[in-house]
Amino acid sequence: EEEMSDKLKRQQREVEAVAFEHRQRIMREEERLRAWRVEAQSALDGREDTLKHRERALELRERAVQAREAGAEKRVAEAAEAVANAQVTARAEVEKEYLELKANLSAQRLQLEME
Repeated sequence: EEEMSDKLKRQQREVEAVAFEHRQRIMREEERLRAWRVEAQSALDGREDTLKHRERALELRERAVQAREAGAEKRVAEAAEAVANAQVTARAEVEKEYLELKANLSAQRLQLEME
């Protein structure tokens, strides 16, 4: 009986040792997974921050481009208006010059007819 009791105690110690080793492995694996999860989350957070900064920079660039485009469109419109005004002015000047020449020719013709 004593031998049987010793044998059972040895088997129990062996089972406890195996169980202890399994628990230790499980705890190490859980710790490894926790560390991996923390590292993965940190990497993800870093990537999200980088993405947010890039999105903000892109947004600022888009606004700058839109502002430049609006300025260019305004300058084109102003130039078109200036051309139209110049055409009106030139036409008025040519018409005035034509009327002056016509009046001058009429006066010269009248003078020639009187002579």
